[in-house]
Amino acid sequence: PLSLTIVPTATLICPGQTVSLIGQGANNYTWTPPATLSGSTGALVNAFPMGTTIYTLTGEAGGCTGNAQITISVSPGPNLTINNTAN
Repeated sequence: PLSLTIVPTATLICPGQTVSLIGQGANNYTWTPPATLSGSTGALVNAFPMGTTIYTLTGEAGGCTGNAQITISVSPGPNLTINNTAN
């Protein structure tokens, strides 16, 4: 099997942010799940997960295939409250 690598620009993002995922080690690439990706093929895709998501990369070169996975976590962000202490 191929030895694939996924290089992310970050593995922890804030809600609404995008992260680039770069596949290395093959000639053809397929990414899943496609719903939160800018595309499902190619070495470079942008991910915009709504919550923590595991992305799978399947690569092919010379008739051989391989898989790699990466988890992108979405921080819940701060929980802000305002207390009115004025009299």
